[in-house]
Amino acid sequence: MIELLQNGWTNPFELQPTDIVNLSNGVCAPKDVSEDLLNAKKKGEQAYTEFQSRLEKGVDFCKPIKKIKLQTFSNIRHAKPAAKPSESSLSSDRQLFANIILIAENRKIDMKEVFSHPLGCIPWTLANPDRTMKKTNKAALSNHLEKKVSVTEQLPEHCATVIDGMSIIQKIRGENLTFKDLSGVVLERVLSSHRCERIDVVFDVYSEQSIKELERKKRGESGGITFQEVRSGHKIINWRRLLQSSDAKYKLTKFIMDSWKEEINVCSRLNASQNLYATYGDKCIKFSPEGFHDAPELYSNQEEADTRMMIHIAHASENFENIVCLGDDTDVMILCLYVNANEDFSSKIFLKRCKSRIIEIPTLVSAIGEEMTKALVGLHAFTGCDTVSAFAGKRKVSPFNLVSKNE
Repeated sequence: MIELLQNGWTNPFELQPTDIVNLSNGVCAPKDVSEDLLNAKKKGEQAYTEFQSRLEKGVDFCKPIKKIKLQTFSNIRHAKPAAKPSESSLSSDRQLFANIILIAENRKIDMKEVFSHPLGCIPWTLANPDRTMKKTNKAALSNHLEKKVSVTEQLPEHCATVIDGMSIIQKIRGENLTFKDLSGVVLERVLSSHRCERIDVVFDVYSEQSIKELERKKRGESGGITFQEVRSGHKIINWRRLLQSSDAKYKLTKFIMDSWKEEINVCSRLNASQNLYATYGDKCIKFSPEGFHDAPELYSNQEEADTRMMIHIAHASENFENIVCLGDDTDVMILCLYVNANEDFSSKIFLKRCKSRIIEIPTLVSAIGEEMTKALVGLHAFTGCDTVSAFAGKRKVSPFNLVSKNE
């Protein structure tokens, strides 16, 4: 107990605490809230000193002390509305255009050629006026591909299952659950997703310096909340804002792994021949009825669960002819197609999307064509993804059809 109090818990009464923590729910205060809370007395004394100085000078006697709007934990509960992208316009300055015309006449420049180019520092076909990337609907491509084959009605019996762990968490209503309850709910959904001999649960890796940093900010990560430590009995408040924070999601996945090892005891809930692989950070743990241990062969610093799932599919293919992949993301479908089209890959992948739709990937590869399938990864990235700008008005299905016709 003494060791837990000294090393496991945060002491909010230290002279220099590491974080300002809400005692009721364990939420850490953001930097701006922490500064206001720590300097509240100082700012109040400063306001009183200015008021007293005015009274002594006889200036603005009736003017009250201005209210100091300090931020507290109550401000964390209310998410700020997403800012609308700023719009910029080109002012029609007569003098500016007059100078352009004079220069064009002296240097014999064709004005039609001048105005055929975008009047900005960035090409509008690839970027928005606020300098963010053009986005496109990635799901349109997966829906278009899905129509090329009929949906499979039944999954094979002897198989392995690879699951996108964060997609399961995103679908859970975690508000007012404790973290221990949440861990149990995640396990229930993992084990009930499909009865098989091997289950792999893959989570994203959240790095401080990431190529997806801009995308995460756009999704509202700055408005997310985090915890100093995730504890079993803590009740979850502001569930959706918790999932906006990369730091909170990393601590959550680590807590789930620790909970499965100790409190929930996953090993006792597995069948005699069943194994469960689960990742957190760049680590991976193998659970079996005999116990759990690290699986270094599946360690990876791949940020995206989508690409890391392919590593687990390749590992599972050594012992299983059929592999079920659970993931709704278009990226997962494109990667599964590419992996299954590889000549060295002998197993069969079944992609289960949106609870009930099951797609047999080898059949879809045959419908698209092997060459087109291999080119699909590059085409998908080129026409717009999380880190690549899309082309304005072109989307994804039209480029796919154009490439398909090119022999």
